Amino acid sequence: MTKRNRKPETEGVAKQRVQPPAQAARPTPAPAAKPPKAEPRPRLTPEECRAKARERRNRYEARHLKPQVPAILAALTAKWPDVFPSDPAALRPFAIGLHADIDGQKIGFPRAVIRMALKTLCKTEAYQAALAQGGPRYGLDGLPQGEVSAEARAEAAGKVQQRKAQGA
Repeated sequence: MTKRNRKPETEGVAKQRVQPPAQAARPTPAPAAKPPKAEPRPRLTPEECRAKARERRNRYEARHLKPQVPAILAALTAKWPDVFPSDPAALRPFAIGLHADIDGQKIGFPRAVIRMALKTLCKTEAYQAALAQGGPRYGLDGLPQGEVSAEARAEAAGKVQQRKAQGA
């Protein structure tokens, strides 16, 4: 017979199980307690989703875009001194959609930075005072393009009054 076909010599001998020496009975450990399942997070309403997205965008803008605002304001003042004067008291109300006109001019800044710079400028007390006075809105060419609405005048006047109350 070949080695492969050989049967072990213990054929017919009953196999005996070797018992370990008697030891003190060990208690079986209890299964590890599973942590309680976390409560599923409640689904956000569409308003809450928009608010969270707004917060994320504001954090991003504050961290990445705000440092670029002075550079773009200087570029806007150099390119369009009639619309963006260096003296804040000479600010005039901007035409609706001015940011799109600036973006169309390809001045070399991303749209988000342009938007941030205009938002920063429009929040100034000088710009709000110009809106509160009313009158025409001006485009990039320096020519009037529409009027300041009564709602915008009233809102700007309220902001100016609120700032004066806070400052006093």
